[in-house]
Amino acid sequence: MNGNEKLNLFQDLVFKETEESVANQLNEFEVSLKKIYQDHQNEKKQKDNIILATETENVRKERNKQHAQLQLKMQRNLHKEQQKLQAEIFDQVDQKLADFMQTDDYITLLERQINQALKIAKDEEILLYIDPVDADKVNQLEQRTGHKLIVSDRPFIGGIRGVIQSRNLLIDYSFLKRLEAERENFSFDLVEEEANM
Repeated sequence: MNGNEKLNLFQDLVFKETEESVANQLNEFEVSLKKIYQDHQNEKKQKDNIILATETENVRKERNKQHAQLQLKMQRNLHKEQQKLQAEIFDQVDQKLADFMQTDDYITLLERQINQALKIAKDEEILLYIDPVDADKVNQLEQRTGHKLIVSDRPFIGGIRGVIQSRNLLIDYSFLKRLEAERENFSFDLVEEEANM
């Protein structure tokens, strides 16, 4: 083999080895790029999932907040309407009470209240007070019951009050007390009232 042939053979071997090395390197580079790409895709998918979960949670929180605000607004509106309705109801009650206080039945009621207070007092001294609006009924009631009545200096909407000082006892048949109790216990909750029946 002469020098040129040797040189050609050496050149062929070097080219072949270089081609194989380049092909191997290209192969390794391609595998490496695929792995980098796959890792990047996985990382992006994880980030997207985290962003989606975070945004979903934010939307859920915002929806719950809006729901709570709407519910609170509805409760406020309901409370306002109930207050208005309650005021209307008690205005009607006040009017019916005022109408009732002009009847003979009211005088009979006052007489019955006075007699009940006298029974409670038995033989003890009792001071019986009548509302200032009923001052015109004092003589008639004193005749019917045989007991002195005092016109109160404080209005209590009707009815009577009695004081047995020896027992430090107040007998309160006033409409004011009953109306206050009704206002305090007034409720629109039908479910509770039906359950208590």
